[in-house]
Amino acid sequence: IDMLNVTDRKLKDMSSGQRQAVYLVMALQKPARLLLVDEATIELDLVVRRKFLDYVKSLGVCVVMATHIFDPFLVDWPTHVVHLDYNGTCVTYD
Repeated sequence: IDMLNVTDRKLKDMSSGQRQAVYLVMALQKPARLLLVDEATIELDLVVRRKFLDYVKSLGVCVVMATHIFDPFLVDWPTHVVHLDYNGTCVTYD
């Protein structure tokens, strides 16, 4: 996964976004058919976030992702969206 530029650094010396990228790469090492991710991209910069989303999409697995980030990268990424508001109202988009 071409997301990391931290090959010779210790986790304690990395930014929170770099650490998050390392954790994501580690989590993706084991093959899976379903990925459950909660705010997985919150600490990532835009370039790394796009690389992560593109890579996960290329895996062809089912992804359930919880996020409060409404960024342009998510426009063409999901096949279904469920929006839950604080009142418990649920709206789905296909």
